[in-house]
Amino acid sequence: MKLRDYQEDCISKMRLALTSGEKRLLVKAPCSFGKTIVFCAIAKMAEEKGNSVLIVMDSVFLVKQTVEKLAHFTSDVGVYCGSLNRKELKTITVGTIQSLKKIDFSILIVDEVHSGYSRTSKFLKDFQGIIIGFTATPYNAKGMAIYGEDKFFNKLTYAMTANELLERKIITPMVYGCEKEETKISLKNVSIVNGDYKESELQKVYEIEKDKVKSQVIDMIARTSNRKKIIIMCTGIDHANYVESILDSSLAYHSGLKLDDREERINKFKDGKVKYLIGVMAIYKGLDIPSVDCITNMRPTRSKSFYCQLAGRGVRYFEGKLDCLFLDYGQTVETLGFYEDITESIRKDSKGIAPEFYPKKCPACLALVKPQIKICECGYIFKVVITDKLQAEAFLKNSMDEIEVTNIIIKPTYSDKSAKIEVYTTNHYYELFYPIKHNFGRIRFHAHSKAIKIGSRIKFKRDSGNFWEIVAIWNGK
Repeated sequence: MKLRDYQEDCISKMRLALTSGEKRLLVKAPCSFGKTIVFCAIAKMAEEKGNSVLIVMDSVFLVKQTVEKLAHFTSDVGVYCGSLNRKELKTITVGTIQSLKKIDFSILIVDEVHSGYSRTSKFLKDFQGIIIGFTATPYNAKGMAIYGEDKFFNKLTYAMTANELLERKIITPMVYGCEKEETKISLKNVSIVNGDYKESELQKVYEIEKDKVKSQVIDMIARTSNRKKIIIMCTGIDHANYVESILDSSLAYHSGLKLDDREERINKFKDGKVKYLIGVMAIYKGLDIPSVDCITNMRPTRSKSFYCQLAGRGVRYFEGKLDCLFLDYGQTVETLGFYEDITESIRKDSKGIAPEFYPKKCPACLALVKPQIKICECGYIFKVVITDKLQAEAFLKNSMDEIEVTNIIIKPTYSDKSAKIEVYTTNHYYELFYPIKHNFGRIRFHAHSKAIKIGSRIKFKRDSGNFWEIVAIWNGK
């Protein structure tokens, strides 16, 4: 199996670290990076050099998924997992952290190393060989980095962000929707423990607020009619079972089911026999179904890690999928920001979301967009003008680029001396001023008023001052 360029770069950086004597490597790889493929490749290379490799997962589901992918690299893989009734130790072995007690391998690869980090550290502390940790979210529930001078992992050996994968078009974009005021469930009496809502208290609130839960389901059905595969995240098993009972074409998936039942339900969802898969904690990590095009979050969280792992279920590339909707009924996006912008905090005094990443709510369609967006995709024009700083950055970024017009507003006269055309794009707006008291200004204004339409492409050139002028206008393809 051929690796992508950044996957090869990741392996190269790990080799360099090992050559310099490092034994504890940490890789930050967002969802769809292909980290399973990377550590499968590492395992195969180690095997060819006579080294034994243990790949540790934190769930049975991920063990089975990894063994399937390893089949592309080698046919001789051991599985050490009590829940699967298999305890085979081979040169390359995949197992769960719960089943393994003694480690006797040359290389230890730990997937989702952030999960239960204190437990993972205890598991690893006596191991003398090479340890490679992989995670999309190298931080705890409070958002603090799990690496540093005083941590088990001193630094990141390799890192890639979700935004970098977006730029490479490896993952599909996420779009965001928030709930109506009438469907909101109050969380003011729910305690915060270790950076997130206390699970038992959260479950009790949702058991009491069944009318609100039903309202959320009805609202979700109306807003996801054009979506094909939808994952719904719930607070607990009772919550998931209740949603299943009132929602057609749905199946619940949780730890209260036998493994065979869970697998059967996953397969029905994959095959399109049901539209909705309703999950609890068992579903938010590792689920690999690229055709998922909507995540409905009915489980409020303040955990960056939980949020990113959940959102990651929907961004995998699938032919024909333009984006994934994150429909949020827990104020998670408004609290933590957008999935692709989430990162770890190195300092404890971090102030959270930077102002340029605060979500802005569209009152017309309830979309959550970035603050610099001037026009929502539904056509709503935000009244708040973007800041001078953001506007300046927009000009600097696009000064020699082509822009595509999404809306245009023409204001013919300003006291008979000047006229203005406001040109809008998806992310920014531009004010074009014309000195119509002069003949050349009037000619240019009338020409541009007729030429610029929705869908037009415009190219700007910066003059000797701080102004931009149009040098070309294209209409059509």
